[in-house]
Amino acid sequence: MSKKYIKLDDFFSDFQDDLGDLYDGALEPSKEEQEVQKIIDQLLEKRYQGEVFLAEGGMKKIIRSRDSLTSRDVAIAFLKSDEKEKLSSFIKEARLNARLQHPNIMTVYDIGVDDKNEVFFTMKLIEGQELGDILKDLREGKKSAYDLQKLLYIFLKICEAIAFAHSKAILHLDLKPENIQVGEFGEVLVCDWGLAKDLKANKETAEIELNEPPIFKADKNLDLDVCSTLDGIIKGSLGYMAPEQAEGRNKEKDERSDIYSLGAILYSLLTYEIPVDSSDIHSAIRQCVSGAIVLPSVRASHKIPEALEAVTLKAMATDPNQRYQTVGALVKDVEAYLGGFATSAEDADFMTQIKLLIKRNKTASSLIALSFVIISLLIAAFIDQIFTREKEAVLAKEKAQELQALAESETQRAEAENQLRMTLSRKAAPAFFRRSQLTWKNYQFLAFENAIKMTLELDDKSKKAWNLYALSLLGEMQFEAADKAFQKGFGGEAYQPFIRKWRLLNIQETNVAQFIIDLQELGLNREIAIVMNHFQKDREYKDKYVFLSTIIKATYGTKSSIEVQYNSNERSIKIDGKYFRKISLINGIALKKIDLSNTVVTKLDLFHSWTLQELNLSKTKVSDIQALQNNPLENLDISYTAVNDINVLQGMPLKKLNIAGLRLKNLSPLLNCTQLEQLTLSQDMVAREPKVVEALKEKCSVIILE
Repeated sequence: MSKKYIKLDDFFSDFQDDLGDLYDGALEPSKEEQEVQKIIDQLLEKRYQGEVFLAEGGMKKIIRSRDSLTSRDVAIAFLKSDEKEKLSSFIKEARLNARLQHPNIMTVYDIGVDDKNEVFFTMKLIEGQELGDILKDLREGKKSAYDLQKLLYIFLKICEAIAFAHSKAILHLDLKPENIQVGEFGEVLVCDWGLAKDLKANKETAEIELNEPPIFKADKNLDLDVCSTLDGIIKGSLGYMAPEQAEGRNKEKDERSDIYSLGAILYSLLTYEIPVDSSDIHSAIRQCVSGAIVLPSVRASHKIPEALEAVTLKAMATDPNQRYQTVGALVKDVEAYLGGFATSAEDADFMTQIKLLIKRNKTASSLIALSFVIISLLIAAFIDQIFTREKEAVLAKEKAQELQALAESETQRAEAENQLRMTLSRKAAPAFFRRSQLTWKNYQFLAFENAIKMTLELDDKSKKAWNLYALSLLGEMQFEAADKAFQKGFGGEAYQPFIRKWRLLNIQETNVAQFIIDLQELGLNREIAIVMNHFQKDREYKDKYVFLSTIIKATYGTKSSIEVQYNSNERSIKIDGKYFRKISLINGIALKKIDLSNTVVTKLDLFHSWTLQELNLSKTKVSDIQALQNNPLENLDISYTAVNDINVLQGMPLKKLNIAGLRLKNLSPLLNCTQLEQLTLSQDMVAREPKVVEALKEKCSVIILE
């Protein structure tokens, strides 16, 4: 075999070329690395792109910009160029606002410094109008979609926001229509917390004399709608700030100062005008301090409901002790008006209460009124005929017998009409009984008590009503009364052994578990809820959870292995055990967060009137979530349940939602969940409705499970 000789120079030259090609290939980035580098380059660029002026007022100017990091439009607040000395107040407003996470309070996303070293903070951008602009359109007679009822619902949302702020010991102190943003889809946001006061933080300037003129910002265009003051002495907006603010009595400012401002906003909602009727600042302050406010009914050209005028005047009382003491009390009166009930402010007499009752029950009232008119006419005719016959009797005794017969006939007729009136009254009873059945089904026991008593008052022969009333009395442990009610109903033979057993016993904590077991055997779930509320109402929160755990273990037995985990600070509870079914046992605890996952719970009627924020129903037997409609839920997990209709979720303030594993035909209702931030779906949902899923991805973060 011949030998082949290789030249070393050629070998090393070829080797270096190959090594260079290999190195160049290693430096060439992959497609995935290029995508990652592109994202990094975007993050290093200026985050907020574009500036569109929106508004300015006080110490801020507001622009619209695009957040390149999250791909959403935001509102950005900057200090105005002539307000740089208020930097600390500006930052304080942003931080204070950021602490108030509520559906009706403007959300602050971020605080930062731009490339010009200007401090800013970003907020949620809402497409809509200021409440002040809405009132201006109404004042000028322009066509508007807002009637009094819609304005009052806006007002209730404002109150909810302020009540939440008060629960955090924070006062707004600058409430006015211009600081309320109304969105296109019913959103209501309280904005501009620049004058807000943290009651747990620093003290404010001491009182000043009213005779000393207030120091206002020099402004050629000063008017009463936007009359803001300098920091340190008087803070607020004329027409809407409380007398103690207008006089500079800063030590006296508390929650009732905001309540005065809410009353002033209600004044504007009723009249479309600012409460003070003067173009002179000092005169306006004197009106505010002295309480010389023109009555809404005098100020407005349209009719103002007397009840709402009374509510407004009470909220705007010059003496804080004469106002509503909490926002909740003010809300209760406005809701009473909307529901057709008398308010506490108007001190309604008996006739007013009757008028409201008639208004709430127009059909029944019309029938009763008609029967009353008929009876009155017949009685009048009867009396007239009697007088006529008596005169004739004086003239002709021979007609006396005929008159007597006629009188007897008319008496029978009057009795028949009276019977008709009673019959018409009984016809109104079924409506109240249906109300009783609905409130009983939904665990609304206070409303049930009122409805069932009205039913029995109108028709005390209704056996169904007596039977339902008797069942409620069992839950209240009033066995004698329950037995009598059953006798007027269908007898209640099935419950007689139970009544005989417990009527002689004093039900206490030592034997209440056995009492609940006996109720369970009879299938009386709502009665169990009443019992639990009775034993829980006077306990401390921690003791409530301990008592619940004890009852669950006693009623389910040790073999069930049901455990109760709780956090009294968060008012949360998790019930761990696949045999747990009776949610009526948790009644009596004002919970915010509940985890019932992997249990056999089927019905949610107990939660109709609750205010839950988080609820986990994953892998339960639940199929209907209609009962959750009025709950302010922010986090809901209904994955792998039998729920097949999610229309009820529309409009709820949900932020996190898990619906993986559901057999849904339509995901489009989720597009109306405007506050949704995270959504969990299963892969089959993406295949069925790809367009809806893509639209959802533009609104929030979407997690897809295989």
